[in-house]
Amino acid sequence: MLVALGSALAAEPGFDASGMTTVPLDADPRDPLFVERPGVMQAGDAFAGAMLGYARGALDTPDASLNDVGYLGLSLGAALHPSLRVDLLAPIALATSDAGGWHGPAMGDIRLRTLISVLPPEAIEGGGGAGLGLVGFVDLPSGAVGRNLGWGEPSGGMKLAGTYEGRRFTLTADAGFAARPTSVALPDEGGATVMAGVAAGVLATDDLGITAEAGLRMPLDGTLGLD
Repeated sequence: MLVALGSALAAEPGFDASGMTTVPLDADPRDPLFVERPGVMQAGDAFAGAMLGYARGALDTPDASLNDVGYLGLSLGAALHPSLRVDLLAPIALATSDAGGWHGPAMGDIRLRTLISVLPPEAIEGGGGAGLGLVGFVDLPSGAVGRNLGWGEPSGGMKLAGTYEGRRFTLTADAGFAARPTSVALPDEGGATVMAGVAAGVLATDDLGITAEAGLRMPLDGTLGLD
């Protein structure tokens, strides 16, 4: 890991086209994968999650390509206080393909995340009502820049996240910004970027949740993008 991180620090700015970095994975099946939801937590709570994912057609330009990504997303977290949670997110590409063919496993950018719960939902059955939180994150340049799996330099950002938790449903939205290096191959990507997302989740059964989410990102020096 130290060797990979050192190589990434020495590389020119890249572009993370993989979409492998999710929010922390918790036990609530209604939780979104990319929109931050400030849920209920108690001091001493620990969180661990893993997710397998696949993306097709992630990037295709004359200067760079990333066609297929099969990945494993790992997350570990702990609530240090009823209003403070820290997380470590480690995205791992199991296999990718580009114009040169298929490639084996590689790391993505590791994310360190902190959630400060400004207004936590109530810890009650039947839905805890409204919640509000502030999320900060730092991305370490551990990703494979040459395969468009990392930014090549440290980056980070902040988001304000709000949620409403009912008995069977949740409504969630977040908005914020990220400060990232400007990509050499894709100059319209990276730099200062405004981001926003919305999500709605419902419990179909006690163990099955269905969630829809949408995101928007706008590099201040680039073009509007939808997720």
